[in-house]
Amino acid sequence: MTAVARAQQRLKACLLILVFYLAAMHEVDAYASCEDKDAQALKRIDEDATCERVTVPLDHNAPDGKTIDLRLITLPATSRNPVDDPIVFLAGGPGQSAIQAAPFWLRSHQALRSDRTFIFFDQRGTGGSASLACADDLEPIFAKDFEWRMTQEAVIEAQQDGLKTCLEKLPYSPLYFTTAAAVNDLAAVLDHLGVVKANLFGVSYGTRMALAFLREHEESVRSVLLDAVAPHSMVIPARVADDAKAALNHVFTACYKSPACNERFPDLEATLEVARQQLEAADAPISVVDPLTGKTVEFVTWPDMLSNILRAGLYSRELIRLIPLAIERGSQGQFDSLITITSMLAQESPHDLSLGMMASVLCAEDMMRLPPLDELSKRNPLIDSMAPICEFWPSEPAPERLFEPVKSDVPALLLSGQFDPITPPRYAIEIESNLYRSHHVIVPGGAHGVSALGCIPDLIESFINDPASQDLDFDCTDDIQIAPFFLSPSGAFGGAYD
Repeated sequence: MTAVARAQQRLKACLLILVFYLAAMHEVDAYASCEDKDAQALKRIDEDATCERVTVPLDHNAPDGKTIDLRLITLPATSRNPVDDPIVFLAGGPGQSAIQAAPFWLRSHQALRSDRTFIFFDQRGTGGSASLACADDLEPIFAKDFEWRMTQEAVIEAQQDGLKTCLEKLPYSPLYFTTAAAVNDLAAVLDHLGVVKANLFGVSYGTRMALAFLREHEESVRSVLLDAVAPHSMVIPARVADDAKAALNHVFTACYKSPACNERFPDLEATLEVARQQLEAADAPISVVDPLTGKTVEFVTWPDMLSNILRAGLYSRELIRLIPLAIERGSQGQFDSLITITSMLAQESPHDLSLGMMASVLCAEDMMRLPPLDELSKRNPLIDSMAPICEFWPSEPAPERLFEPVKSDVPALLLSGQFDPITPPRYAIEIESNLYRSHHVIVPGGAHGVSALGCIPDLIESFINDPASQDLDFDCTDDIQIAPFFLSPSGAFGGAYD
């Protein structure tokens, strides 16, 4: 899953999922809550916010069978004469709670509420909608004394154990928590609200959800806005390493083009290899100062640890600025900057990502489309973590229709970040020719999720107000660049580390 665009995972979570991340809720309860902190946060932002529950079939093929409740919050338009096509926000992950991420969207896109109602609904398996976060059983992984001393293998094993325990207690089968089921849910939500046409605003995995809904319910869609595009043609785990390497190469190129950065870090490729060797040579836990607490902590190392840390850092355009310095410091056996990246991407608890929902989606959709594991030329942490989970997590292959190209003349705005390590521009390029009235903007200084940057909120507002317009000003995005790289721990303009 990107706030909507930013990653919030601790290093251990990055190692396992490394995809579109963000939030989720807690208990395995079939009933949606309007009283938890996330729903209350929206009510504090706007006292007119309405939270309700919409009951849908657990299995849409058995409408008279067991049901679940979906949590839905609407924020009314602020003008006296609003239009009747609301904006539906579709969150990333898979596993993010749209309602938990809503304050971020509101900070960046409040102007859109002038004329349109905002709709935030937690996709089944996330947040307050029959959550599969399995938080109680995954909580031990996040205990403070575990944070720095778990290897990648230990985290993978602990997550499997937690999900197995959780699975025994779930009141419903995860088999039904897929993108196709969520498409039917959204149709039910819009019908419940009396919405004839809606504007879909998806980020990361939310773009996949938007495209799937567009295929099945094109008549209900006025426009689609896709930020960090992840179509079903993208088999999520397959290119994690390759896409991250391409993004890191963009960082190196940007550094070389900067006289100050190039002078300070003249050969980052070679320096990276030295840093990798330094980490892999460590035969005992390494002591560093946790930059968030000021306390000395010890962490264990494992193969490919450096790549995983850098890959996580590439999600954030702010942390990208630290990457050359972190590599250089690592090559000298000093890992403080690398740990800074890890700490700044901290997932505070298992409530921040519905791992069970992610497993339900990936096991049914992406993992089914991978070649046999023994035939893969390259492995990555996502494959290594999800493959054993999919062996016991209930799933069935998604229908082939889900993977067919989506063709539509509904106006679409596609947004990509040049530095995005998981949904780079290539995936938007793959689908834009089938979206016959689409615009694709590649933001030169963007990473994973760009809809809040620079002039883009204004651009989005213009698009939503008149999706058919051919006069949108995209040139303003050229000014969105990565800020100067850190030359020392004191910042972009400090001297060499002393």
